[in-house]
Amino acid sequence: MTQFCEQLYVNPGAAHQGSQALLATFDDSGLWLASLAQPAHLVAELRHQCALLTRVVVTQWTRQGETHKLVRLAEALMDAQPPVLSHEAGQIMALLASLLGILRPGPAPRWLAASRPLLRDSVDPHLIKEAVQWVSVGQLLAPLPQEDRHLWNRRLRDPEHDWDWESQEALDALRHLAVLLPEDHDSLHLFRATIPRCWWELWRDQRQPRAPAVDSKAPRFSNFILGLAVGVGCMMLAGGWTTFQNSSPDTAESVAPQSPVEKGYSFHAVDTSVPQSPYMKARQDEIASILKSMPELERMYGLVKKGNLNDSLNYVQGQTSLAAQGSREYQSLLRCLMLDPPLDLAVRSQVAKAAVRVLTAKEMFTTLQLCLHPDSPNLKEARECAELLLALSSDDLTEDERQILFAASTSK
Repeated sequence: MTQFCEQLYVNPGAAHQGSQALLATFDDSGLWLASLAQPAHLVAELRHQCALLTRVVVTQWTRQGETHKLVRLAEALMDAQPPVLSHEAGQIMALLASLLGILRPGPAPRWLAASRPLLRDSVDPHLIKEAVQWVSVGQLLAPLPQEDRHLWNRRLRDPEHDWDWESQEALDALRHLAVLLPEDHDSLHLFRATIPRCWWELWRDQRQPRAPAVDSKAPRFSNFILGLAVGVGCMMLAGGWTTFQNSSPDTAESVAPQSPVEKGYSFHAVDTSVPQSPYMKARQDEIASILKSMPELERMYGLVKKGNLNDSLNYVQGQTSLAAQGSREYQSLLRCLMLDPPLDLAVRSQVAKAAVRVLTAKEMFTTLQLCLHPDSPNLKEARECAELLLALSSDDLTEDERQILFAASTSK
């Protein structure tokens, strides 16, 4: 990849042709490229007034929650010598400031300031407006704990999602926000569109001056936390929030799972009237073993297996506290979902791609050995994973393992 970039990113015309060739060769929405591309490669492209590769890679990093790679790219652009002064570089810097405004409130204003001289008001008004807005929100939320900022980054950007506001994480975030949110701020409309109306009205009432009470001796319940608790209780009694318990990541983590020893596992894509192969039995046994050691994953695994892409994406991308990215729980969840794949084909595809990226080469190879057989419900995805693993993990596999994967990926 480095040699390719050194040879092609020498002038705008060659850079454009080189990036087009890369995208056409990989043709997988940037999954491979996102794992191969380094900030230096993208800086070289942007230097020559081209952003074809950079936009695809940044999109994939964002989808996969790889914030650290986005930060590294922003810092690489800031530190580049000589400076990268192309219009495309300014657009990417503003985009990064927008994407990371809440998660990285410290450097985000600096990235935005560096992008402004390179942007054009006639071409980039929406980009500038978005970047300014999210950097401003980030500055407002900067005093909050990191977990609060992660929560608001997800929820403010997707206000229409059926978020769970009853979890302890959400209640803590609301409580911290109550004392921080000013009465007059440019981003108030974002919070109003996201936060439950009950909470919002209580917060506004609490901020407004109150009329004197008729009976000065009567107890005054002006404490905002009490108001919040009453509001939540009213909504629960009205039945307005009970539906969240069936779909949200936070609620899923709070439900006591059933012991895997007490429960059998059926594979949805297999005809149970036909005796299962030893592979299928081995897959069931492996899932039972995983869930026996991590029973808290069972509820989440079941939701992803039966859910659609919108409901499942946070789980698959490791955006929950129970199975967060980088944790052993997250890796185990992906293994369960490879061994017993989701019903929804789009979710199944996302699981396969995430597993190749997250699991070690040895773990992925062991998992694929149980998935590459004729009656496998996800044989197609397993073959695609075998091909990806060959491309991404060549140094971590033995020659025999590579031969097995090659045979599987090329078989019809």
